[in-house]
Amino acid sequence: MTRTPPPSPLPAQVPTWRAPSCLPRLATALALSGLGLAAGPAAAARVGDEDYLRWDEMSAQQQAMVREQYDALPAGDEPPWPLNGRYRQLTTFRQLAARSLRDGELVVVVTVDADGVPQKARVFKTPDAEVGTAMAAQLMKDKYKPGKCHGQPCRMDYLFEMDVQVGAR
Repeated sequence: MTRTPPPSPLPAQVPTWRAPSCLPRLATALALSGLGLAAGPAAAARVGDEDYLRWDEMSAQQQAMVREQYDALPAGDEPPWPLNGRYRQLTTFRQLAARSLRDGELVVVVTVDADGVPQKARVFKTPDAEVGTAMAAQLMKDKYKPGKCHGQPCRMDYLFEMDVQVGAR
């Protein structure tokens, strides 16, 4: 069954995230010794330093890794990113995942306006309702660097995607 992305209220030229069923996982990992939690298939391969950096602190290569999660993002355009990096988000994720009783993928998409203010969070996948709801609430509390379209701040979606692997504890 092919999954179609939800309709977007954004103009066609504004890049948006890929539908969760066709999204490659973030190629980052969390070093969560003892918890057995990882993000994406490359989890064992490397720890994502970019997760702990602000956008302007990332190298061009690190920014490119984040940009790869977006379809048709023209050169020079940028996706939204947590203003102070993802440390707080990943800390919340670790706490929630440690309490989860189920394995599964967590996919939350936050619409960030041109001022960097989150407008709404949508949970597309979650191992359990508590994890999805709590993570969405945390993502809505954060401040973001807005996306850039044609050099100007614009409304764009921010993707938070992680795996919870309880059985690997």
